[in-house]
Amino acid sequence: DHDLARADRAACEALVGDLPDTLAGEPRRPVEPKDALGAAWGDPAYVLTCGVPEPTDYEPTATCSVINGVGWYVTDDQLSDQGADAAPIALTLTPYVEVQVPSRYRTEGIDRALAELAPVLEEHLGEGLPCL
Repeated sequence: DHDLARADRAACEALVGDLPDTLAGEPRRPVEPKDALGAAWGDPAYVLTCGVPEPTDYEPTATCSVINGVGWYVTDDQLSDQGADAAPIALTLTPYVEVQVPSRYRTEGIDRALAELAPVLEEHLGEGLPCL
């Protein structure tokens, strides 16, 4: 677990405290440890983690899916395999937030979940990396 800068940790704590009770229709569930910088909804769970490192394969020409004003980066292998779990990262905001999306939510749930998260992410996070 990499140490987050104090400002990033504070932003993540505020974000997690402000996350919705439901996500794409799935109820929020407890996470361990209780002070984790993240949240989970549903079963199988959407899992949000705040403060993840920049993706190792990121380049400024990386393709983003912009949903509700937030640019999400998904690796090419996840994009091409709709049957795989996905872990989009909100690259255009910092500290970076990753949302693990189980494969069963890939077709409809993923866009809805990311769209619902966008306003609270934009409220608490700063400007991140550019992507196309």
